[in-house]
Amino acid sequence: MASIADKLTPMEQFKLQEQIIEVKIKNEEYILAHPEIKETFDNFYRILLLEKPDDAFAFAVKFFTELKRD
Repeated sequence: MASIADKLTPMEQFKLQEQIIEVKIKNEEYILAHPEIKETFDNFYRILLLEKPDDAFAFAVKFFTELKRD
């Protein structure tokens, strides 16, 4: 099955790749400027792996809902 990128011209593929890189850089800059994001997700992953819930999505909802209340 062909992807959308396969239907692009080489120039369009190049431009798309540049945009993807720019977005990744901006996202990384944002995360670096907000260390609480990494800390929050690190805590979530640690607790998730300790508890290993059957329903990871429900666990995430509960985790972040309770976090919001604190």
